[in-house]
Amino acid sequence: MDEKVEQADKKEHFCFVIEDENNNLQGSLIIKNIDWRVPKGELACFIDRGLEGKGIMTKALAHLANWCFQTLGINKLFILTATGNEASRKTDEKNGFEIEGILRKNFRIASGELVDMVYYGLLKKD
Repeated sequence: MDEKVEQADKKEHFCFVIEDENNNLQGSLIIKNIDWRVPKGELACFIDRGLEGKGIMTKALAHLANWCFQTLGINKLFILTATGNEASRKTDEKNGFEIEGILRKNFRIASGELVDMVYYGLLKKD
């Protein structure tokens, strides 16, 4: 935990959680691979399977993107999403992220299979 606080203090990596009213973890959002020369950063997100399709992550991602642009001064955000992950792809697209390309066999899933990833980008001006 101290490492994550230190990374946030240095503006290298930020972690956020989504909790219910009883403080039960429902999901998480991460800003990582920040390149301040551009400036750009990668977003990653997860939501409990039982909460998918309720619009929670769509709203959380919109708030996080706005925070990145307004508070951090990020110019570009990107997300890598597995080509077969339709729910996440819809969330990305609802938030204005545009497909910039496909990264072939770019991520190893739990089963060990290498899968293609969609590279989505969103610019501050978008």
